[in-house]
Amino acid sequence: MRQIGLFAVGGVVVLTLLAYTTTYQVRFTDAAVLTRFGRADQGSVKTEPGLKFKWPYPVESVTTYDTRPRISEVKLETQQTKDSRQIVVESYCVWRVSDPLKFFQRFSRDGSRATDHFRTADETVKSNLRSAMGAVSQFEMSRLFGPDPSIDGLGELESAVLSSLKSKGEQDSLATWGIEVMDVGISQVVLPQETTTKVFERMAQQRDKLASEITSKAQAEAEGIRSRAEQDAKRIEAFTLQLAAEIRQKGDEEARQYYDMMQGNPELAVLLVETQMLREAYGRRGTTLVLPWNLPGLRLLKPDAHRSVLRDGKIVPPDAPIAMPAKSEEQR
Repeated sequence: MRQIGLFAVGGVVVLTLLAYTTTYQVRFTDAAVLTRFGRADQGSVKTEPGLKFKWPYPVESVTTYDTRPRISEVKLETQQTKDSRQIVVESYCVWRVSDPLKFFQRFSRDGSRATDHFRTADETVKSNLRSAMGAVSQFEMSRLFGPDPSIDGLGELESAVLSSLKSKGEQDSLATWGIEVMDVGISQVVLPQETTTKVFERMAQQRDKLASEITSKAQAEAEGIRSRAEQDAKRIEAFTLQLAAEIRQKGDEEARQYYDMMQGNPELAVLLVETQMLREAYGRRGTTLVLPWNLPGLRLLKPDAHRSVLRDGKIVPPDAPIAMPAKSEEQR
């Protein structure tokens, strides 16, 4: 019985080892390259997920690659702009394994494991990214860091670097090694002290120029508004003067008939004016006035108004002398 148990355990171990060496699993995020005696062809790439079978090693072996995007970063490196300014740039590249067979054929010489292949591929991508960052020399500093928010200089630089990575020759292109470059970005830009000072000075000059243009434009608009206001004021003044002249002319025409009537008896006109003034100016209730008799309208209130105003049935002008009656012998 003991021997049967040992045989059973040994059989399980053998079956387990046999299953381990004859099967492999492909996940939905992986791509496997199946090699026979170290060689692989296009039919050796397995991308459909699931459990697969193979001959035990060393007849067949499997290398599995994760095809999800990966990021390679290039730390701060000094680059020179088109106008000979120095900037320190940190960049990154997003890439993935697009052709597992080409990737295996290119990097399998660097090790037997997928991690060795990815490490070498990462260095290769970084080297190509450093070379592509030479596109900084195509841009002036003012283009990369300008005051106009509509100009995305860094975005243009990233597009230029991405285009440079994708447009290399067939022998040096990352695509020929099974690598697809998905995106390129600038994660950090550091300006040396001298460059920073000059950039700030240039930005200050551009701001001053922009402020000067805005001020000049505002002054021109203000001068135009002032000129239009003065013209409007002159037109309004001319209109009011003309309207006043028309009203005055109309009033004179309406008053002419009264002037003609008053010219027929000027003394009566004066009497009417004095009476109206007396009624309107001095006829208010509760008002006490102490005034001289020679004010217009007051002579009608004098005790001898019948002599100072009417004489022999006629109206006496205000400045006519008043004849005093002669005293009788008895009064003397």
